[in-house]
Amino acid sequence: MFDGNKGKACTEEDMTNPISVYGKSKRLGEEKALANNPSSIIIRTEWIYGDGGESFITKVVRAARERGAVQVVDDQTGSPTYARTLQSP
Repeated sequence: MFDGNKGKACTEEDMTNPISVYGKSKRLGEEKALANNPSSIIIRTEWIYGDGGESFITKVVRAARERGAVQVVDDQTGSPTYARTLQSP
């Protein structure tokens, strides 16, 4: 939902600037949720990983074990999110 031009991690106060149909649809979903229920909480997360199941991290670890080396893109940044941190108390 952000255009990637900031050069560092985005914060809750940053304005969105979706540049793809996918990003625009995500932003529209947020707007509709807030319009329907102004006390809604929007959680923007990415690269979710947890106990069990597959994730980017588990795939990289498995590929490294199987192949001895892994090539990945280096022009993207992200903040992996542990699934349990998204659970309700």
